[in-house]
Amino acid sequence: MEKKVCEGKGIVEEKSEHITKKQDKYWKFKIGGKTYSIFEFEAGKGISVGDEVQMYWTEKEGSYEGKPITYRNLNSISSIGDSRISKTDAELEQENKQVDKAIGGSGEPPKSTFGTIQQERERKIVKQTCIKAAAKFLSNKDSSISELITIAEKLESWVYKK
Repeated sequence: MEKKVCEGKGIVEEKSEHITKKQDKYWKFKIGGKTYSIFEFEAGKGISVGDEVQMYWTEKEGSYEGKPITYRNLNSISSIGDSRISKTDAELEQENKQVDKAIGGSGEPPKSTFGTIQQERERKIVKQTCIKAAAKFLSNKDSSISELITIAEKLESWVYKK
């Protein structure tokens, strides 16, 4: 069975945690319709569904329950961007409404003080980035949504501070 080393980029469609027969944790990712595994558990922790990733993997032909299969074991994976940037304004607006409702908002965007659609889009990207940063900051703590929102708002006000 020949091994083949590959490289590529893609958007993470699914992420799931699994356990080997030896009780070691590992991640499975679905990227571009194909399944990849990474057995270095820590290396996959920072990757989220929707992230654009750069990856290097080894392919090996094998069999599972008597059927031929291609094993794709990731050697490394890293986030290179947020796929939200390539979405249309309408798609971003819909996502923002869903997030706003999930955290107790009205689902309607706030009255904009910015003049153009591009500035509004940039404001939304900054807001989402601040929420993501606050979530990472609080990831190892037992905290509430209100704490997350408070930290995200402080980060956002710091970004716009002149």
